[in-house]
Amino acid sequence: MKSTSSVSPCEASKSATEDVINTMPSNVVSFILDFLPLQDAVRTSILSKNWRYKWTTINQVVFGNDFFEYIMRTKGDVDGRIITRVLVYHEGSITKFVLDIPRHKRFDDDDIYLWAKLLSTKSVKEMIIVNKNITPIVLPTRLFSFVDLKHLKLCCCCFHGASLGGFPKLLSLDLEWVNSWELIIGLCPLLEVLQIYHPLAMTKMKLDDFAKLKNLKRLFLSLSMLYHHHHHHDAAIPSLDIFKLVAFLPKLHRLTLDLQKCSRAIDKDRVFPSPVTHGQVKAGITGYLQQLRNVDLVFTKDSQVELSFIKCLLDNCCLLQLITIANYDSTRYGTVNRGCYFDFAAKLLMLSRASPEAKILFRP
Repeated sequence: MKSTSSVSPCEASKSATEDVINTMPSNVVSFILDFLPLQDAVRTSILSKNWRYKWTTINQVVFGNDFFEYIMRTKGDVDGRIITRVLVYHEGSITKFVLDIPRHKRFDDDDIYLWAKLLSTKSVKEMIIVNKNITPIVLPTRLFSFVDLKHLKLCCCCFHGASLGGFPKLLSLDLEWVNSWELIIGLCPLLEVLQIYHPLAMTKMKLDDFAKLKNLKRLFLSLSMLYHHHHHHDAAIPSLDIFKLVAFLPKLHRLTLDLQKCSRAIDKDRVFPSPVTHGQVKAGITGYLQQLRNVDLVFTKDSQVELSFIKCLLDNCCLLQLITIANYDSTRYGTVNRGCYFDFAAKLLMLSRASPEAKILFRP
């Protein structure tokens, strides 16, 4: 009698699938895993023996909302040891690291220190640490040894102690509610994009802090955080100093000023303590203003002071292309007054312009 061996269609399909999975080129595997949420990338270890540790070479390690929701759903709580295990098992470099801490979660300083130590050998290129808890997390000074960083975003953090090293390759820096941010500014010689937002900060800023940022092309500032050391905490920086600040930045092309939380005087029309006069601007501080192409003013009011500020921009920025006025405050007595738009626009249309290309755009 002739003996035959038979394989069911299901078994044959399973075998073929395993062959495809196990013979994938390593670069294809890495590409696939980088597009998966971290928890799913780790779960690929159950596909086969060959895939058990493939997730450990992923280039992007993202502890985001999806990750924390998954851990809460499956484990009941997020233990710092879970993050530690992922970083301990990881091999090779990390191009992007994200830690998005939920509002209800607080990690120990020892956990943060350990993660920074483990990441310090990974040649991290981009790092995002967003702390949604109202209590700032303390970042170790070891972070200053991440010499390969090109992009850094920090939210609700603080630094303790002196800096070690710096960020020689950093191109963009986004700081939101970061205490002691002045420790970072002077350590980024190649910085091109800088955003600082801390409306309630008592931090003191000196214009000289920006003198080293010769490559800066884009700058976002919340004016309510900029104070002179001799001013009371609710006194906004004079508008003349904004021009002085710009004068330190020879390559600045885009300037964004957020006036939403900027303190106003009793008459409700004075965003800055005093308007900039044409003579002041001409007195040796307009040299680099000619590099500006775009200026964004957020939460602007129709005041003599702010109108004077815009006039100085139009008078002296020879390459200016666009001034965007976003979230224009057109309210009077708590209600929107469309006439405010037309009144302010009419005043702006009357201003002379050094750049024939300069346009003014109102944006909601």
